[in-house]
Amino acid sequence: MLLHPRNKLGLIHFNSTKLTYQMYKKNLTWMSCAVAKSGLKINKYSSSSRSRSFILIFFFLLSASFSRAQVLKEQVNLKFTDTSLEKALQAIESKVAVRFVYNDSHMNAAKKVTGSYTGSLATVVEQILAPFQLDYDFVDNQYIVLQQKRSEQNTPSTVDNRNKVNQNGFVQFGSVVDENGNLLPNVIVSVVNAGNLVHTDANGRFNIGVIDDSYTLSIRSMGYKTVEIKSRRYEDLKIQLVPDLSSLDEVLVIGYGTTTRRNSTGSTVRVTSKDIMNTPTTNLASALQGRAAGVYVSQGNGLPGSPMTFNIRGVNSLISSGSTINRNAPLFIVDGIPFSSDAINSSVGTGLNGANGAASPLNLINPLDIESIDILKDADATAIYGSRAANGVVLITTKKGRAGKTQLDGMYRQGVAKVSKFLDLLNTEQYLAIRTKAFENAMAADPTYTPESDDAFDLTRWDQNAYTDFQKLLIGNTAKTSDANISLSGGNLSTNFRLSGTFHKEGNVFVGDQGYRRSAVNFNLSHKTLNDRLQIGFSTIYSADNNDVSILDQTSIAYNLPPNYPLYNADGSLYWSGLSFGVPRNPLGDLNQTVQNKGSNLMSNLNFDLRIWKGLSFKTNLGYGKSDMDQKRLAPLSSMDPGVSTNVANSIFAYNSMENYSVEPQLDYNVNIFEGKLSTMVGGTWQYTTSRQPFYTLARDFISDDFLENIGSAASVSTSRSSSEYKYASLFGRVNYNWKSKYILNVNFRRDGSSRFAPDSRYGNFGSVGAAWNFSEETWLKSIDLLSFGKLRASYGWVGNDKIQDYGYFDSYRSVPYVYNGLPGMVPSRLPNSNFRWETSKKLETGLELGFLNDRISLITSFYRNLSGDQLINYSVSGQAGFTSYQANFPALVENKGWEFTLNTQNINTKDFSWRSSFNISLNRNKLAEYPDIERSAYSSQLVVGHPMNPIYAYRFTGFDQTTGMPTFEDLNGDGNISFGLSDYNLGDRFLAGTTLPKYFGGFSNTLSYKNVTLDFLFQFVNQKGRSFIASSFYPPGYSMNNYAAQPALEYINAGLPSQPQVAAGSRNAYIAWSNYVGSDAVLTNTSFIRLKNVSLSYDIKGDFVERLKFKNLRLQVQGHNLFTVTDYFGYDPESQGLNLPPLRTIVGTLQFTF
Repeated sequence: MLLHPRNKLGLIHFNSTKLTYQMYKKNLTWMSCAVAKSGLKINKYSSSSRSRSFILIFFFLLSASFSRAQVLKEQVNLKFTDTSLEKALQAIESKVAVRFVYNDSHMNAAKKVTGSYTGSLATVVEQILAPFQLDYDFVDNQYIVLQQKRSEQNTPSTVDNRNKVNQNGFVQFGSVVDENGNLLPNVIVSVVNAGNLVHTDANGRFNIGVIDDSYTLSIRSMGYKTVEIKSRRYEDLKIQLVPDLSSLDEVLVIGYGTTTRRNSTGSTVRVTSKDIMNTPTTNLASALQGRAAGVYVSQGNGLPGSPMTFNIRGVNSLISSGSTINRNAPLFIVDGIPFSSDAINSSVGTGLNGANGAASPLNLINPLDIESIDILKDADATAIYGSRAANGVVLITTKKGRAGKTQLDGMYRQGVAKVSKFLDLLNTEQYLAIRTKAFENAMAADPTYTPESDDAFDLTRWDQNAYTDFQKLLIGNTAKTSDANISLSGGNLSTNFRLSGTFHKEGNVFVGDQGYRRSAVNFNLSHKTLNDRLQIGFSTIYSADNNDVSILDQTSIAYNLPPNYPLYNADGSLYWSGLSFGVPRNPLGDLNQTVQNKGSNLMSNLNFDLRIWKGLSFKTNLGYGKSDMDQKRLAPLSSMDPGVSTNVANSIFAYNSMENYSVEPQLDYNVNIFEGKLSTMVGGTWQYTTSRQPFYTLARDFISDDFLENIGSAASVSTSRSSSEYKYASLFGRVNYNWKSKYILNVNFRRDGSSRFAPDSRYGNFGSVGAAWNFSEETWLKSIDLLSFGKLRASYGWVGNDKIQDYGYFDSYRSVPYVYNGLPGMVPSRLPNSNFRWETSKKLETGLELGFLNDRISLITSFYRNLSGDQLINYSVSGQAGFTSYQANFPALVENKGWEFTLNTQNINTKDFSWRSSFNISLNRNKLAEYPDIERSAYSSQLVVGHPMNPIYAYRFTGFDQTTGMPTFEDLNGDGNISFGLSDYNLGDRFLAGTTLPKYFGGFSNTLSYKNVTLDFLFQFVNQKGRSFIASSFYPPGYSMNNYAAQPALEYINAGLPSQPQVAAGSRNAYIAWSNYVGSDAVLTNTSFIRLKNVSLSYDIKGDFVERLKFKNLRLQVQGHNLFTVTDYFGYDPESQGLNLPPLRTIVGTLQFTF
């Protein structure tokens, strides 16, 4: 039998009545041994052994340098008094890094070890073993294998009959390959009904001791079906595994632990690294679009580094206007460490943002470093995170090293991106005709209101025949993108590592050299002792990015600029009007105003897992994170009209940093009780976060653009600073009982304390109860061949939310430059309120999971109902109080309920061809369930009980008045006027016309593989309602110097009387009519869409050519992102809507390789 590194560290003991001891050294890479189930004996090892385990993490490479001679020459000084041989061997192990291997026949209980032993390890071992008639062999620089002395091995009379060795044992050799014939490392090979267990090595090979020929081998590996095969003496087995498409036993990451889909009582969904790899995007959230039921991710614009909105099962919280905190965002956990999804520069103080909006920290995580993303949705899955889990939890697991040969993986990606759709705008002739008509109507009412008096340069000064396609000029360029990623990974079954580096560069479709750059390094190292008793892991990710983009989104400028606007003067200089108002600014000048945000992020995690004794283990997770952002906004004189005397060059500089410390100890205990398994866990969390903005400096009036970054050259400089601290502590626990994988009960509890609440309200209790019934395990159902898996589950619980600003309950003050009695003045910084408490969400869920035809068809159905109460909002007060709002709880109750369906099918699975499909759809309904006396609150013009949280309130359009030619609307409250209030409260004429929240959304993906070619594509679909693109225009056609989309503008102009009175320059009546029109249901439209979100076509190159180049894998891949969209929406994009740069159509080519 062979001793394998996966076997237990310490004294390795065989029961001689069950297993023959033999030693094979020929071609032996790893010393291994088979252990009978009842014969394995693990002795506790001392603190010095644990110390060596710690040291091994950092110096494991050095350990290989010790030769046999060096180890055996180590000096030992020991003293024993009437000590058993077993205890004596333990003592040696505590002094020297060796392991003893023996069986029962070597132990003679009647004999003891007594005396002092000093000298080399070889001398001491020989002296101790001599009275026992034992010899030894030293193998692999670490194992001392005891054996009877040769002379006595051949003398049967010297061996006690009850210790005779079974001579039927043998060593089984073999290898394991996947469905394509590739060797599989780290596959578990065990002997059924015995304790023998080994793992395949880096070459997929294994050697395992088998008791006799009647025993069966079990071969299992994650993602593959388990195979059982009879052992075969003298045969070298070759075992092929096939993928397990059901994934019922795939390990799922949950809060502070793992489970499987078969045994899970909660609602979770997983997105794998393969899905992420098929999405050529910077932000990992984009890879989730259309792939996860209940998860709605939307992109606000297509600029590089732009943030994404992330909602799980609807909108739970009221959001105060102007808040920089997204209170509906989920909790993100990266390798066990909390990760803030709020922009770094919005954490405290004032941030500087460009056209792309607040920089998303998720951009700093390299998608290619991610192994999986697990999304926790219901109370059973999220309650263990307590107060931070009201909006769900996103667990991000990065890639780790694996046992096997050291390998080098590389990826290079190069692509281009463009705006996929341009609008048909008014041309010069149409535009000037409308402007001329507008002034005709204006002059009919006021003859003095002429194009000359109104400085209508488009009619009086600019070329009447000029035309510039500003869409093509300003947003019609090609953005180039490139990625380079390389990683080195490997290790053995005890220690493994992974080191990766990446560089990403993404251009912009705007004019000029703008874009986004990111670089990152990821390193992780893990080690576990040979007996699996102690595991230690360390990981760190450092990333830095540079976002350089203009202040203004050129999309709105390209849309609004008159088509005959001149960009240049006759001498080639930029054209400026000399006016501060009324005439559009030169967009090429605006591009000289830039924002540059340089950010960095460090995440480090050190974890320990110590198995104290059977079933009991202690874990600790230590985390540290630091994020910072260096920001500057430059507005040079070259970006401003020199004819406006008030224009001065200015610059703003700011720096934000955030540090996060966390400690999470955890104690787990597992035991078998009454034919079931009881798993318990108790732990705690301590988190400390500091956010600082040491300076926010505004400098104005520079003498030259050359000195914009030298604030000493500015005529005026002002600086402010701010900081905040957040402390969080909690206790949590879980009890899970699984009876025969049939009936499962799961209970979670957590008590949280947050520094964001006053001492009397600081702590909150949260918890959940979940249960599952795997009814397919019932005997009376196993005869149904069609049904391969069936599970009913249900859960109920309550979680919380503390995503508010720090210090809301403090009566705090800030300094001001005003001086009183020679001292700086102090003024209140807020209206304090020490009575607000935790916001809570109660979650109810039921689910049905089915598998058919050996899980070739899998269906997951869920119904949920979430109620969020004690809403934490900024309550509005009169400005006469000195502030406009204060932090408070409100009795608002928000309800989200809906259905989710996920269908996975294995349509075809043959040797050469396979076809898999996945479909998911989510139907969510959201409403404000309760809010007493809301009609007398500040929300009376925004929300109504029973209505959705994202409502569309609009006037009811009744057509154009044939007398006045103006649009008309229904007077719902009967007061004779059209007013802004809500008709539900009889305060105005707006009614509920719909909601911007999707009615349903989902995705449909397919993967088709034929030999070396794989095609993967994903369609995303959303059913929703929104406002027409024409509503983005603030002024009516002809009112000012603004262009319009031709079709809706002409429809509005031609809908009334032939005289077109709704078109009038500077007319108040025309402006009010237009404002009411774009605020009515006349502009509501279907913004639903079906989008080919991702397409990936890859070819795996194999054969002699690849082998000669020493490649293990070589793949060519072409990918597409946002290739086309089917929609009735007229604007740029139905997802982003409005006058923002839409998500870009991207096509990339990719080369992947492995050495």
